[in-house]
Amino acid sequence: KVFRDYFSDNAYIFENAPEIRDGEHNLVYYNCFQNYLVLYENTLTTYIQSLNCSIDEFYDDVRAAKEETTDPYLLQFIECLLASADYESFYKVMHREGLKYKQLNRSNKNIVNINEIDVKADAKASDDYRETAKIDTPSRAQAKFDYK
Repeated sequence: KVFRDYFSDNAYIFENAPEIRDGEHNLVYYNCFQNYLVLYENTLTTYIQSLNCSIDEFYDDVRAAKEETTDPYLLQFIECLLASADYESFYKVMHREGLKYKQLNRSNKNIVNINEIDVKADAKASDDYRETAKIDTPSRAQAKFDYK
């Protein structure tokens, strides 16, 4: 949840990001990655320490498991863990989030435009009604005057 929230909260930064390619990237993307790394490392460290293990011991165990295991699920977990701290993997995730954000933002603009049309139509109908009411209905002052 922590990471999903981070990706969603920062998707706007990648709204117009190009596909990943070799070469230079906008520093804004890299700064976002650096902030993500701090969050990732703090979250991981807190969890590892809650297991009464140091972060160094954890990474030693991960390295050993990567070299010794033949369990495909453990290898996949290790690859995912390592990819979580990789800029290219981060960029790919954020690029997808940026595209989703852009699409959602475009959809919301269409909804707003439709609502603006509805509001304008309602206002026009109200104005038309008031104009009709002015012609057909006497004002209170006129009604009092006519009554006397």
